[in-house]
This record gives sequence, structure tokens and C-alpha cells, in this order.
Amino acid sequence: MSKRTVSEIKVWHSKKGENNCFNIHINALGVMLTVHEKKQHKSYARIKEWYESDKPEFNPILFISED
Repeated sequence: MSKRTVSEIKVWHSKKGENNCFNIHINALGVMLTVHEKKQHKSYARIKEWYESDKPEFNPILFISED
């Protein structure tokens, strides 16, 4: 079984000492997840790429075109 939803997801970068991480809050679930650069390096790299990009294909909800 699986479910899908459209929900606000808030992502912010955090650094504690030498540990880089992204905090991810999923509004519909009311949960926050933390992805650490050293522990989950592949996931961290993907989130970082998305976070730093302004390409519409990375975030179609924020970049709606009227074509």
C-alpha cells in the first residue's frame, strides 16, 4: 500500500560544529527529518542540489508557467 499527498515541505540547512545537515519538515505529517552530510551523503547531495537550484524542473510547484 502507498499514499500520495501534496504538502508543504520546508527545508533548511543547519551546521552544528563540523556537521552539515538539512532539516526537512513535512507539514501534512507534522514530522521533521534530519539528513546528515556524513551519515547520508547521497541523500544530502541530492537535497543540496535541489536546495541550491532555481531550475523549474526541480520545483514545479514554485515555478508554474502560463504556457
